[in-house]
Amino acid sequence: MATIRKKETSGRFRSAGRGSRTFPAHSISKLMPSNGQGRLRPRLIEGDGQTIPAYRTALTVGNIGKRYRETVLPRKRAGKNQAIILDAFLRSTIATTRLSSVKPAHFARYRDERLETVKPATINRELGLVQRMFEVARKECGIPLASNPVRDIEKPPADPARTRRQRDGEWETPLVHHEMFSHDQPSRAAAVVDR
Repeated sequence: MATIRKKETSGRFRSAGRGSRTFPAHSISKLMPSNGQGRLRPRLIEGDGQTIPAYRTALTVGNIGKRYRETVLPRKRAGKNQAIILDAFLRSTIATTRLSSVKPAHFARYRDERLETVKPATINRELGLVQRMFEVARKECGIPLASNPVRDIEKPPADPARTRRQRDGEWETPLVHHEMFSHDQPSRAAAVVDR
């Protein structure tokens, strides 16, 4: 809920919207000339479902990604690895797209372009991280998005897990080749097989 305070010295009203750990309230605080405007502004910031304030329409996917990298990822155990993945995502052209115009089709195009160079499991990791980034922005930061655009696209199927086991005799073949090329030292693996 927003806080509205009257400044004693000037008679103006300070309106501060709801913040979170990721996007603090002081970043959306503003001095308003009248109490009526002070009451209207929090509805615009916190969202009544109809109005999107101008400062939020200027945000890009890259702005949200940088904020997520700086505030959320350092608290995660795998934050360094995820920061590398997020940095690669932020170098793509989709990072310059405004949040007010981002659509699932943008991410479907990104997915298809990336599938030409990397495997589906890599795409699923990247899209999972970006999907979480949008969820934090929507739920904790109050960014007015109707839905998560990454959740609405189809993820590529991952490669099936390996089910084949080595058969009898397949262990010995690599060991024989190993002994042929290691003349100086006896093979420790061959000693294990001999037992």
